[in-house]
Amino acid sequence: MAEGVVVSIHPASGATEPRRGVDEARAVPGRGLEGDRFSEGRGTFSGRPDTELNLVEAEGVESLAAELGPHGVFVSHRRPVR
Repeated sequence: MAEGVVVSIHPASGATEPRRGVDEARAVPGRGLEGDRFSEGRGTFSGRPDTELNLVEAEGVESLAAELGPHGVFVSHRRPVR
């Protein structure tokens, strides 16, 4: 199993609400991060198996930033659809 470090956590309480950085979050099995719209059933992919949490590799973001410049990278994630 691969190991890593969580660098930042950014839940959103609603689809139009900005994501906010938090120091910690409680992960609820089968639901996601407590307080995030998906764990509360307000997300498009709420309740679908294996969509509770997405991890984005910092190296990928850093690579894009190097290629596009500091203002060229906006990371938005989508829940995987199986």
